[in-house]
Amino acid sequence: MPSPTQFLGNTVGEAAAFAAGLAIAPVLHPIVKTLENEAWRLDPTSPLNPDAVAALVAQGAVVLDTGASEANLTGTSAARFGHLVTLAFRAPTYGEAQDLRRRNKITDDQLRHSFAKAQIETQYWDALADLVDERLSAQAVALGIIRSMIADPGFFPVQLDTAGGKVPAYPVSNIDAITEAAASGFDQERLRVMVGSIGRPPGPVEGAHALFRGLIEQPDFNRLILESDTRPEWAEVFRDVAREILTASQYAELELRGFLTTAQRRTQTQKHGMSDADSDLLYNVLGRSIPEHQIVTGEARGGVFEGPIDTIPKAFLQSLQRGNLRPEYYNLAYANRYSYPSAFVLRSLATSGEITEAEAETLLLQIGWPPELAKTVSASWAPTGAAAKVNPWVKAQQTRLVTAMHKAFVKTGVSRAQLEPFLDSIVTSAADKDEIFRLWGNERAVDALVAP
Repeated sequence: MPSPTQFLGNTVGEAAAFAAGLAIAPVLHPIVKTLENEAWRLDPTSPLNPDAVAALVAQGAVVLDTGASEANLTGTSAARFGHLVTLAFRAPTYGEAQDLRRRNKITDDQLRHSFAKAQIETQYWDALADLVDERLSAQAVALGIIRSMIADPGFFPVQLDTAGGKVPAYPVSNIDAITEAAASGFDQERLRVMVGSIGRPPGPVEGAHALFRGLIEQPDFNRLILESDTRPEWAEVFRDVAREILTASQYAELELRGFLTTAQRRTQTQKHGMSDADSDLLYNVLGRSIPEHQIVTGEARGGVFEGPIDTIPKAFLQSLQRGNLRPEYYNLAYANRYSYPSAFVLRSLATSGEITEAEAETLLLQIGWPPELAKTVSASWAPTGAAAKVNPWVKAQQTRLVTAMHKAFVKTGVSRAQLEPFLDSIVTSAADKDEIFRLWGNERAVDALVAP
C-alpha cells in the first residue's frame, strides 16, 4: 500500500481521483483523515469558534476588533459578535450583588443587571431587591419587645406607665413586630410564645423573698417557677433556701451571750457549710476578755479566772452574757462591779485614822496598785499614838481647841507654859510641839511689826 507522501507526490488530479475512491471505501477512512490533517497543517487557516472568541474578549485576552475579525471568518457579523461578547461577560451572582448594594458599592440599576445576567424573570426583580435590607430575626424582635425597643403588639398582660422621669428614654422603633417576625417565617402566635420564653420572671430566690414579704402569693410563686428555667420539683427547695437565717457570726455571738449551747451553735453554723472546727475558731475570735487592769483589780477583790458563776445574781449574769464576754471572765468581771475611792481619799482616811494601815494597803491593791508600792504608801500614811484613830466629832473639837490656843498665843500674849497642858491632849511629840510654838511665835512677832 502506498504511503500518504507518495499520494501527495502525484498530480492533483490523480490524488483527487484516488481520494474519491477512498471516500467510498470506509476501510480507507483513516488514510483520508490523515490527508486532511496534513492539509490543515500545511495551511492552518481554520477560524476559531465565535463563542470561544467572545469568551477571549470577555477575559481581556483579545480586543473587541480582533475578536470581531476572527468571528467574521465564520460568517458572524460584528453586531452578532457583540451580542456573543455580552453573553460571555459574567456579572456577580444576585446574592453577591445584594451584598455589594448593602455596602453601596453598586447602584440599584447594577443590582438589577445582575438579576438579568442570572436570567431571572423581571417580575421577581423588585422582590429580590427588597432582600438587600436584612430583617431582624424573630428572636431579636421578641427581645426588642421585652426591652421596649419595639412596640408591644399586645402580648404583655400589663402595661407600665413610663411617662416622665429624669433619664431620657431610648427611642422606640417604628418596626412592626408582626411584619418583621413574619419575614423570618414566624407568625404572630409563634412570636408571642417566643416573647414569653425570652422574657423570664425574677429568679426563684427573689420570688421566694417576694412571697415572704407578702408581695405575691403561693400561686404566683408557683407560676414563677414554671415560667423560669427551674423544674417544678425544686420549687420548695428554692423557697426554703431563700429564708433568711442568722449569720455564722451571730450564732457564735448567741452562744457567747448565753442563748445557745456549743452543740446548738455548731448545728446552726453548719447551715452555712461551716465545719465545727471553723465554728469553734469563730467563737474564739468573737469572744472577748476583760482588760488586763480589770484582771488585776478583779483578782485583788476576790475574783477568780474561770471561777464559779452560780453565785452571780441573775441580773448581773445576764448583763455579762449580753456583753459578748467569754464565760471564763464572768467571775473576775463581777468582782469589778463596784467603784473604789481614789488614792487621795484613801490617804485622807488613813492619815486621819479612819482606816488602818492594812485596810489602806488592801484598798490600794483593789484599785490596781503594785503590791510593793501599796505596802510602802499605806505604811507612810499610818498615824501613831493618840492620833491613830480619832472619832470625827472629837477631831472637830480638837480642831476648835487648836484654833483657840493659836489665837490666845498670837493675839493676847498667853504664854507657852499656860497653853502647853492643853496641847498635850492633842500632840504628844515634843518635837511637834516645839515646831508649833516656834511657828506661832514667828506669827506673833509679825503681828507686832504691823501693829499701830
